[in-house]
Amino acid sequence: MLGNKKLDVYQDRDRLEITLKWFTPIALFLLFFTVIWNAFLVFWYSMAISGGAWIMALFPVLHVAVGVYLAYYTLCLFFNKTFIDISGDYLTIRHTPIPWWKGNRKIPVNAIEQLYVAEKKSSSKNGTQFTYELRAKLYNKSDKDLLSLDNVTSQEVQEIEAYLERFLGIKDEPVKGEYGRKVEVQEEEDSARRHRRDFADPFFAGIYTTREGEVLDLNGEELKIINLVQYDWNDGNSDKYFQLINPDKEERLLYLEQNQALLNAFQEKTLEIFETGMPTFRTEKPPPMIQVAGKDYFLGHYKTGKCFITGVSTFIEVEQWQYHSKDKKSYIRVMNNQGLISFFQGEKRNQADFQDALDLDDRPLRDLETREPGWREEDLV
Repeated sequence: MLGNKKLDVYQDRDRLEITLKWFTPIALFLLFFTVIWNAFLVFWYSMAISGGAWIMALFPVLHVAVGVYLAYYTLCLFFNKTFIDISGDYLTIRHTPIPWWKGNRKIPVNAIEQLYVAEKKSSSKNGTQFTYELRAKLYNKSDKDLLSLDNVTSQEVQEIEAYLERFLGIKDEPVKGEYGRKVEVQEEEDSARRHRRDFADPFFAGIYTTREGEVLDLNGEELKIINLVQYDWNDGNSDKYFQLINPDKEERLLYLEQNQALLNAFQEKTLEIFETGMPTFRTEKPPPMIQVAGKDYFLGHYKTGKCFITGVSTFIEVEQWQYHSKDKKSYIRVMNNQGLISFFQGEKRNQADFQDALDLDDRPLRDLETREPGWREEDLV
C-alpha cells in the first residue's frame, strides 16, 4: 500500500521512473530457513565424503537444488530492485543487481494498446498461492507478460499500471481476464461515498478536500501531494491519507482522521516490523499494547472498510488497528491489506503546524483521470 516504501516514483514531462523494492519481512524468515537448510546439506555431504559413502551423496540432489534456489531467491529479496522506465519510445523493465530468471523487458510504447493486471493461481501441498502479473495487450493482438513477481500485492501492481497508463495517456478499458475488474457499472455500495458534509474545523476541511498536485506547507516545508487514498470505514467515517514530496523528492505522509464532524491531522512515518519489537502481528489476536522506542501504545480502535486509491479501478477490503499513547497525541496504526501488514507511527499536528494550507494557484503535476465507471475522482472529497 502507499507509504510502505516499496514503490518510488519520479516523473517529469518526458520521463517516468518507477522503482519497486523487493524486500519484505518474509526475507528475514527465508534467510534463517535457508541457512539451516544449506547447513544441513553441508553436514550431510561432509559426512558422506569423509566416510567414503559416495552413494549417500546421490540422495539429497533434489534438496541441493532447493537449497540453491532458496539462496538465490533470498539474495534477490534483500538486494534486488525492479526499475520500470518510460523514456523516448520504449518501456523498459529491469531487475538488478542480481539477474532474475524471468528476464528484463523492452517494448515500444506505441505498440501498447492496453495494460491490465491478471491473477495467477497455483496450488501445492502448502496451499494455494496467488501472484499478480502486469500484462500488455498489444495492437498486433498479442498479449505480453511485463512484470510477474511473487513478492508484490495486487494493489502494488495496480498502482504501477495506473502510473503507466496515466503517463502514456492510455484510457483504461476492461480486458478479458483482468483481475478485480467489473465491466458493468458498480453498485453504489461498491463505490466511494460522497461525503458532502460540513466539518467543525473549516481549516482542516480545506486540507481534506485537496487533490493530487496541490501544495501544503507543513512545519515550514513545502510539500506537493503526489498520491492520496480514501478509507471508507464501516462506521460511516472516511479518513484521508496523503503521500507528499518536498523539493528534494523526500517523502512525507499525512493522515486525516474523521470522527463525524471532527477532523484530526497526524504526520506519519512508516515503521519496519523490527521497530515494533514483534516478529509477527496476529490479526486474529492482536496484542493489547505495542512498545516503540520505549513508549507504550494501547489498543484503542479496530475498523474495517474499503480502501480507494486515486487512479486505481477497484477498491480493496482492509482492516485497521490503532494504538494510542496515553496523551492521545501519537499512535501506531496497523493496516492489513490482503495479508500484508504495515505499521505507521503518527504524531498529532495542529493548525499552527501548517502555514498556507493550500496553494490553489499551483498547477497540478498532471490531470487526474478516473478509471472506474461507477465512481469519479470527485468522489474522493
